[in-house]
Amino acid sequence: MDTFKREVVADVASAVGISKDRVKVQNIHAGSVIVDMTLEHSANDSRDVLGDLKTQSTNPGSKLMKGKHTRKTRALTTSDVSLQAVKALRTK
Repeated sequence: MDTFKREVVADVASAVGISKDRVKVQNIHAGSVIVDMTLEHSANDSRDVLGDLKTQSTNPGSKLMKGKHTRKTRALTTSDVSLQAVKALRTK
């Protein structure tokens, strides 16, 4: 499972051009394999990383959809709390 986590983190970080240290896997659910993760804010990066991931999840030619594991992505959801936290941090 550790290898899978590392590879998913690498896929996501590569897709949006951020450090792997900023991608944290919180939980993995069996079945259809659902990965809960957080993306840490960086004061040096004001890009909309979550928005970029959401856009990439609907583009078959994107880096996210070409990743070793993330190419199997069927849906990407974000919690309102995470989005609000990221937006609040980016405006400071």
